[in-house]
Amino acid sequence: MGEPESGRDDMLMEIEQQCLEIYRRKVDQAYQCRAQLRQAIADAEAELAQIFSVLGERPTNIKQVRVSQNEMLYPLLHLLCKLSRFILFVFSSLIRKHLT
Repeated sequence: MGEPESGRDDMLMEIEQQCLEIYRRKVDQAYQCRAQLRQAIADAEAELAQIFSVLGERPTNIKQVRVSQNEMLYPLLHLLCKLSRFILFVFSSLIRKHLT
């Protein structure tokens, strides 16, 4: 309470910007992970197709063997949601701390 109103507002704005920066970094990391997962899936499909080819079989079951991308990405989305809630919790805690 000893701080002037403008100083407190500036501090809160800085904290908010830092939280947004962290959130953006985590979202960017999630996009990179998703791209890596998709590439790994494509590589695995190509390898599986090659194995089928060597065995002399038609690779018609590749799509059935592959786990859906949604199932693979669900844990990542869940983690992002948890991170988002954590950032909001930290931000609201900091605001409450500085307003009291």
